[in-house]
Amino acid sequence: MMNSSYTREISHSIDGCPRETETVNRYTFLQSKDVPRFLGCRIITKTPAFGILSLGRLETEYPLPLSKLATRKELTHWLSTQLINILVPGLNKDPGPSRIRLANNPVAFFRLLLYLHSIGYPSHWLSELLQSVLWNDLTTEAVRAEELPIPLSHATAVVPARKVDLAPWVPEFEMILASTRIGLPFYVRLPAKFATTPEEIGTYEANYRWSGSGRIVAGLFSPYDHAGMLVFWKYGSVVYPKDVSELIKGSVGEKGGGVPRKDLVVVNCLEALGDGVVRWKLAKKRVEGMKQDGEWNMAVFRSDGCVIGESLWFLMRGGTVDLTSIWFL
Repeated sequence: MMNSSYTREISHSIDGCPRETETVNRYTFLQSKDVPRFLGCRIITKTPAFGILSLGRLETEYPLPLSKLATRKELTHWLSTQLINILVPGLNKDPGPSRIRLANNPVAFFRLLLYLHSIGYPSHWLSELLQSVLWNDLTTEAVRAEELPIPLSHATAVVPARKVDLAPWVPEFEMILASTRIGLPFYVRLPAKFATTPEEIGTYEANYRWSGSGRIVAGLFSPYDHAGMLVFWKYGSVVYPKDVSELIKGSVGEKGGGVPRKDLVVVNCLEALGDGVVRWKLAKKRVEGMKQDGEWNMAVFRSDGCVIGESLWFLMRGGTVDLTSIWFL
C-alpha cells in the first residue's frame, strides 16, 4: 500500500470529504468501510495531521470465510492498482519538505500477497494474478495516479481494459521470486528461463557520477529517503534524462518514449546507494545476456516523483555503462 504521506494537504478537507476519509484513501486506495473486507482488519487510529493509519486484527478467527472478503474481481482490480502505482508513482505537486515519500517497491507488493493469503484469500486467486505479472500478460482497468497527494477521485478511476507492458520490471520480479520462492504459500508457474534459486542471483555494483542538476536536487532531499531506482536502457536509444519518466509511464498505457521495452530495465530494489556507488541484485544469466548485448546507459533517479522541472528528473546520472565493467560481488 502507499505510505509515508507527509504533507500538509493531508490535514485539510477536500471536496467536502472528512479528513479521515482522505487519510485512508491515500494510504490504501480504499474507503474506510472497505478496509475490513479487503484487508481483513479494522482501523484503530487515523491521524490526518500526520497521515498516520494504524490497523489491527478483527475480533474473529482467521482465515476469514470468502463471504467476509472482497470478490475476486474487486481484489484483482485493487491489487493491479497497487502494483501500477508502486512501479510508476505520480509526481508531487509540492516537491519541497511537504512532499509525499513513496518508499515502497515490488517487494512490498509480494509481501501484500502473502498477507492476503494468510487472512483467507484463495491460493489460485493470488497465484494467477502473480503469474500474469511474471509472464507480462496483465490486462486491467486500473490506472496510475498522476499526482501526489493522491486525489480522492482516484478511488473510482478506471480506464478501458488494456494490457500493461511490465517488461522493464520482469528482471526484478525474477530476482524477488528466485530469492523467496521456497517460502511462497502457493504455487506459481514461472517462465521457462527464469532463475529459480537464490544461488542464481548475483549482487552487482557500479560507480555513478553526479549530473550538474542532480547535485542541486540532492541538497533538497534527505539521503536517508528510501527512494532510489536504477534505469538501464540500451546504448544508442534516443533517450535523455528528462524523458525517463515518460518512458516508464509508457509501460502502463500512457504516452511514453520510443525505447523498445526489451531494451529497458528498471530496478526498484537497491542494496546500497551513496558515496558514488550503487549496488543491486539481478539474475546472473540475465546480466550476462545484457553484457552480450553491448553497452547500456544507466541512471539513478528518485522513485517518489520529486521533480523540480522536467529536466531535473534524474537525481544522479551514470552515463554510458559497459556492463563488463560492473562488478559481481
